[in-house]
Amino acid sequence: MSSPPVIASPPPFPSSLPDGFSIPSDPSAGDPCHFDASKHLALSNPEYIVTLDFQKVPFSPTHASFDPANPHPRLAFTAPFRVLSDEGVAVARQIMDRQAKACPQIMQSDDRTPLCLRGLGYTSPFIRHLNEHTSLTSHLSRLASDPVCAHPMVLNYGQINVGAVGADKPVDAWHFDSVDYVLVVMLSDTREMQGGELQVLMKGKESAIGTLEDTGGMVKEEDLLTVKYPGPGWAIFMQGSSMLHHVTPVLTSPHPRTSLINSYTSRCLTFRDRTSAKVFLDGDPSHVAPGEYARYKAWRARAWLEDVVGGVWGVGEGDFAPKRGGEGRERQPGAGAGARASSDEAKQLALQHMRRAIAELEHGVEVLEGTREDVVGYWDEVAGVWKREIRVGVGEGTAGEGRLGRDVVGSRAVALGGRKSERASNELDV
Repeated sequence: MSSPPVIASPPPFPSSLPDGFSIPSDPSAGDPCHFDASKHLALSNPEYIVTLDFQKVPFSPTHASFDPANPHPRLAFTAPFRVLSDEGVAVARQIMDRQAKACPQIMQSDDRTPLCLRGLGYTSPFIRHLNEHTSLTSHLSRLASDPVCAHPMVLNYGQINVGAVGADKPVDAWHFDSVDYVLVVMLSDTREMQGGELQVLMKGKESAIGTLEDTGGMVKEEDLLTVKYPGPGWAIFMQGSSMLHHVTPVLTSPHPRTSLINSYTSRCLTFRDRTSAKVFLDGDPSHVAPGEYARYKAWRARAWLEDVVGGVWGVGEGDFAPKRGGEGRERQPGAGAGARASSDEAKQLALQHMRRAIAELEHGVEVLEGTREDVVGYWDEVAGVWKREIRVGVGEGTAGEGRLGRDVVGSRAVALGGRKSERASNELDV
């Protein structure tokens, strides 16, 4: 007996803020205005999407709905499309400037990114409401053919990356993302910028790392797809957890390359959990990251249990259907006549849901305890090897009784042996 996919409702925002991540009380340091979708969004459709088998397909909203009977997110990445209006871009830039001065604890750097502001989902209501707004999440869900929501780990809500100008290294190294989807919104004016383009390696996840190792990172042009942002406010939405990508060096530009990166996750729990916690547990504040990851896994487990609480009566697929908007499931009166399952099938369906909830929690416990490997890694352009960890530095702010920031630590990077796939390490044992 098959069952429809479990669609989790978006989680509520945390009821309290972690130490060190308060909203600035000084009006000159906080958001310049409230988020208003009618003013700050300018959503458009991309000309095309690129699928996971690297086929360029013209985008049509009529063909982009989520199919519960055949759930399969086909999106690799979109062509550029407009997200923020000119006014929205201006506000985001103001928030970046103000928060960098008022909240130094949210500033980080690592081997991949020379400077980023991380934690704006907590300190900026504008960024929070931008991430969560239904007009944006619905638009992204259509692009992905997958119901998405802002990632429950709030530190991922809105990260601003600042890429330096210079040909010595890429803005971001070859990597897989540690969350399902990212929306990368350009805040810089790229019309006077040479470089700073997204490049995708057209290889499957398991063979992509091997390609870098075989070529020393000198990938052939015919194996690459390159996308340039037309200007500020334009974005690319990608399933970065499933494809290897990087951002080319900014060769010339009157200003650094600045982008706003919002993270999203699928609400369809039929799909494998694609969040890898290692980079967050190592790089984010130690009093925040474990709790955020535990909250994320609890959200996934709760959705499986809510499906049981709602009534797994052993009925056929016709008796249950996604609610309008895809949140939860409801009984359709009179539907599924004659499709009623046996009592054993009903029991097995209930057991399946309960086991999935347990597996989600056990997986989270093992990751937090360090007994399960949960690593994505990145390509070190200097050493010419795939590395499993990065050196992380955090701002100098204080939080509660202890210092929130951490000095840049010594390198913990270890080269991957061979071409081991990271996929299996993050799968649930069900």
